[in-house]
Amino acid sequence: MLKILVVDDQPQRFDFFKTEVIGKFALEKDIHLTIDSKAALSRLGETVYDIMIVDMAIPATSWDKDTVASGGVKLLQHLTEDDTLYHPKYIIGITGSTDEDADVTNYFANSTWTLLKTGKSGSDWSDRLIKLIEHAANIGKHEAEIKYLVDVCIVTALPDPEQSAVLQLPIIWEDNPQYVDSNTPVRRGVLTISDRGQLSIISACSMRMGSTESALLTLKLINKFRPRLVTMSGICAGMEKKTNYGDAILASPVWDWTASKWERDANGQEVILPAPHYIECAREVTSRFRTLQQDATFFSQMRTEWPATKPSTVLAAHIGPCASGPIVVADGTTLQKIKATQHRDVLGLEMEAYGLYCAAAVAGVPRPMAFSIKAVCDFADPRKNDEMQKYAAYTSARTLYEFLRRHGRELCSVM
Repeated sequence: MLKILVVDDQPQRFDFFKTEVIGKFALEKDIHLTIDSKAALSRLGETVYDIMIVDMAIPATSWDKDTVASGGVKLLQHLTEDDTLYHPKYIIGITGSTDEDADVTNYFANSTWTLLKTGKSGSDWSDRLIKLIEHAANIGKHEAEIKYLVDVCIVTALPDPEQSAVLQLPIIWEDNPQYVDSNTPVRRGVLTISDRGQLSIISACSMRMGSTESALLTLKLINKFRPRLVTMSGICAGMEKKTNYGDAILASPVWDWTASKWERDANGQEVILPAPHYIECAREVTSRFRTLQQDATFFSQMRTEWPATKPSTVLAAHIGPCASGPIVVADGTTLQKIKATQHRDVLGLEMEAYGLYCAAAVAGVPRPMAFSIKAVCDFADPRKNDEMQKYAAYTSARTLYEFLRRHGRELCSVM
């Protein structure tokens, strides 16, 4: 059954849904009617819809007296630019104008969406709308037949120290790796969760650092194993005074801090304009991570159990912005520049998470949920060295393990 959002200040013209849609393609409780852009955006922030039907002449709010000819276009522009909203699989625009606004026509002409004319009379538009809904329902049935094969995929940047820390977790790993192709070994394992069952796990690592490598590896693993959750464990730089050595950071949002436009100003001087694309972590993940974040006893015990040299600072976990890019940074100024020009609340700087999030976002059905938990090993300044890398790899892997142990089954059940 489908979930449908209707955005129209004349909801009465969808009365035919009662006989033609409800019960056949959607349950009544899964059809939501809103009459303005504000209410629609609120819905899109809470629910994943299969179909959104948008009248092109809608008000911004319910108390606006006048509709706006391109109000629907403005809503769709907001949707495409805001990664915190859930994007419907199918978008259908409707217009009552016989000579609709050029902005509307051009906007739909440059997209894969459908624009229907309601006209002054007749039911042609509603008949076609029902056929489009039926088509979406048939596609949904086919997608439902494609099953997830693995619960969790753990990706790391390098064999050591990141993947070696993952393989030391109390997961029952198979002795020999399985090769996806001639050069990609994958380790299989099982995480037992007492009386709550098990999680099937696979783990693989890139041979090089960087988001390009992590994106290619992640897509390869998604296509082969179809995991419900795609995760990343590893090390990162942290914002000093906001984080300490070993602190775990759940990256949300993550973006490529090197994405930019280069041009010259009026004086001929070279100017670099940042153009970040932010990807948020799913709310199902962040809401559950907050409960682990508050467990000071767990982090204290984890620190105590580290057998080698450790810093004197208390361990903690954070949820926050992490910049990702193909550059090892140790100059002491770049992270501050990112804070000043791209995200004032940036907590971490690393090299692979953006590739993981991108791969999950563009994956086919069934699409996995992606998140990265990395731990701080330096502060991207001249003091950068390898001294804390193994400690950070350990705290990252242990934090990921504990999060999966507590919430992995719940997260898998919503996929």
